[in-house]
This record gives sequence, C-alpha cells and structure tokens, in this order.
Amino acid sequence: AGGDPHRLRDDLLLEHFSGVANRSIVLDCAPVNEQDPCIDIVSRVEGKLAVLGSSVTLTNHTPDFDVTKRANTANEIAADIYIHIAQTSYTSTQANGCACFYFSGRPGTTSTRGQRLADLLQKEITANSELGNNRTHGKSWDLLRRTSMPAVMIEIAYSSSEHDQKILLQTQQRDQISSAITRALSKFFQPDES
Repeated sequence: AGGDPHRLRDDLLLEHFSGVANRSIVLDCAPVNEQDPCIDIVSRVEGKLAVLGSSVTLTNHTPDFDVTKRANTANEIAADIYIHIAQTSYTSTQANGCACFYFSGRPGTTSTRGQRLADLLQKEITANSELGNNRTHGKSWDLLRRTSMPAVMIEIAYSSSEHDQKILLQTQQRDQISSAITRALSKFFQPDES
C-alpha cells in the first residue's frame, strides 16, 4: 500500500530492459507541411530501428489531429514506446532549441520510465546536433496521459526560428538527430547496470 503507482509498475517491468530488438515502437510525426524536416527524421529513425530488429509503426497526422486517437493507436497495438515528434513555434523568432516532455500529473504520478526516456532522448539529441537544450519537462498533457506505455513528446525545433530551420535543412544534422534518437532508445532498453 502507498507509494508511487507508476514507480511500482515500472519496477515490475524491469524485464523490458533487454534490448531494442523485437520492441514495438510508435513514431508519431506531426508535420506542419509536406516539406517538414520531421518527416525525414522519423523516416531515418524507422530505418535505423528496423536494422536493429524493432517493429516500428509510423503515423503522420496534422498537428491538430485528435490526441485521443493518437494515444489509442499506440494502445491498440500494445506498443512498448510511443514517441511524438513535431516542431513548435513562438511569437519571438529568438525562441529555439529542442525539448522533451513526459507524463507527470499530481505528486506521485510521474511516469518514471517516460522521464528516463525523455532524459536519454534530450541528452543524445542535444549532444549530437547543433540544436539548443531546452531540457525535459513533466506535463499532464492528454497525449502523455492517455498512452499506456512510456510516452515522450519531442519538440525537436522551432519552426519560427531561422537558426533551427537552418539546422534542420542540413541532411547531416537530420541524420545525426535520427541516430541520437535511435541511440537513446537502445540505451533505454539495455539492462540496468546500476
């Protein structure tokens, strides 16, 4: 009795830390248009994960697509991980960089595995690209709350930032970002060495 239910559930699922092969991963892209670099990043991640033996489901929907349907898609296929990748924007063109979000509601209801994955993704992406580090944040957003598996929303860059757009237009940078995401997922599923 008592304790953080998410932490207790996560402790029972330590067998999930056994490598990225044979994992079911949903990559959900929310492109702002047909030329959105997120489409290429997600496609590259899919290819890299497939080589490692993961089963990847790609979903490309408009940014305003119903969040319940997004979460239900991942829940119905019983995915091990759900990652939503999109750009964000702001009124100031000075806003730039990458941020990752995981579920955290009222005290004691944080997805510890979601937080761990968000931390790994943020660290790998910002260490291996020229994108700024806007850190990880816990949010109670519907998309994060409604998924039954660890879920992370990656705001990869600002579409309103000239700096970020120059980075995302570079093929090498997009490949480094996709490699960073793949590496973070591989680390997430490795046996806990501590």
